[in-house]
Amino acid sequence: MFKRIIVLMFAVLLVSLCTTQAASPSPSSDSRWGHQLSMELRPNYIGVQHYYYSPENNPDGRGLSVALSAHVRYAFTLPADSTLGRLFPSTYHGVGVGVYEMFMPRSVGHPMVAYILQGGDIANVAPRLSLGYEWNLGCSWGWVANEAISTRWNVYINIALPLRWRVNNHWELTLTPDYTHFSNGDMRFSNSGANAVGLRLGASYHFSGEDVAAPAGMAYLRASEEVASKGWRKRLTTDVVLHAGCRGDRTIEEENIYIIDKPLLLAGIQLTTLYQLNRYFSLGGSVDVLVDRSANLYNFVEDDAGNILSYDVPSLAEQTSAGVSLHGEIRHTFMALGIGVGCNFNLRGEDLSPIYTLFSLKAFVTKKMFLYIGYRYNSRNYTQGLTYGIGVRI
Repeated sequence: MFKRIIVLMFAVLLVSLCTTQAASPSPSSDSRWGHQLSMELRPNYIGVQHYYYSPENNPDGRGLSVALSAHVRYAFTLPADSTLGRLFPSTYHGVGVGVYEMFMPRSVGHPMVAYILQGGDIANVAPRLSLGYEWNLGCSWGWVANEAISTRWNVYINIALPLRWRVNNHWELTLTPDYTHFSNGDMRFSNSGANAVGLRLGASYHFSGEDVAAPAGMAYLRASEEVASKGWRKRLTTDVVLHAGCRGDRTIEEENIYIIDKPLLLAGIQLTTLYQLNRYFSLGGSVDVLVDRSANLYNFVEDDAGNILSYDVPSLAEQTSAGVSLHGEIRHTFMALGIGVGCNFNLRGEDLSPIYTLFSLKAFVTKKMFLYIGYRYNSRNYTQGLTYGIGVRI
């Protein structure tokens, strides 16, 4: 499969070369969407601590330390004369697929990934050299379920700071330090995951032939004219989010460890008010309520083989977190990344943490409605898993 991806990358490269002479910007290029194809090789170093990845503990008889992946991606940019195109001239969105070789086929498998992506330029370094950002979010499959990662399907997250060299109006080369995380999102135990750091070596072909200048670095801190002209009331927005998911976990009771080997419900509501500082950043607060049906379980009964036969579930109040958080958001076109740090006022039981951290992605399908992906982490080393939902901006 890895060889097929390499062949596909060279095929895309050949097609792009053949069409270079035919592609030229039209007089109405400001009204056109930009399109690009890219190919990347990503060598990575994997830092893992789970004992299963030690040479003496897995079928391959070697440690997990390196990976190599090949990716093919498509991305588009918005028309330059559109409202969002003027606000975010270098921002691109797209999709990608890739295949990983981790050199441990019996223990790890041959993972593949599919993801959405977003990126853009941060600032110019030289006339044709710019520093940018990019994130990928998607799923990976083809894993061998094992003691470290118990699911064949996992979440895939990648963040990067690409250095882009625009060779000409069509071709771009990139050198990109990046970080990758594979995780099952606590949907099942165990979930030690895998983390990788490395470099991307890439080439992109821009069909439109447009040369988009990167913004000055301070442009991210100044309010744009569109935002500066708004009154303070119009800069305030309120988001209402309903979200749900499931998780598996282990519970410790009287120094005994019990593994919950089935998905248990997570469901919550989030009410967030944000003040728009500039075109990119908003800051505000959030009221967060989450019901976790895996929290504070007790009175576990096992059979002789260690399988859980039964357990008691506490009252809903002992499984509900209710708190407030300081919330920040980065907005680029119709995507928004958020992070919040909050304080929980309901501390019944051992599993409800006083401090929690929220991470979120919002994808706007209209100006007022968006899809939501969120992850919550508690200060007591108690991750509460991945949730999905829908929200409305008021």
